[in-house]
Amino acid sequence: MVDATVSCCHRLKKKNNMSTAGIIVKFIRRDDAELFINCKKEKGNLTPKDIGLNGSNNIFINASLTAKRRILFGKAKLLLRSGKIKYLWVDRSGRVKARVVEGGPVTIIRSDNDLILLSNDSE
Repeated sequence: MVDATVSCCHRLKKKNNMSTAGIIVKFIRRDDAELFINCKKEKGNLTPKDIGLNGSNNIFINASLTAKRRILFGKAKLLLRSGKIKYLWVDRSGRVKARVVEGGPVTIIRSDNDLILLSNDSE
């Protein structure tokens, strides 16, 4: 990773149950962020040493969601755990998506009504 690709970064406050505090990184260009995410997908476990930094903990990448989408994602995770939906993910645009059954249509979750429809579809 080159300094010219990062706009800014900062460390989060360490919580009691965390071994190390998280770091927020904002890339200058979306292409650079996607390249980093693709690198992580291809490599599997990515560590700071892989990108020329000190440390041995695995790097975890989390999408930045709006408050509304974060709440919807949390509610959808409850449906996933209860077995009402089969797959749940956030795409690169930050949209929450779900699939009720293997090979079924993908549903974009935009509201609580979408969650209700997904819950009813599984029954």
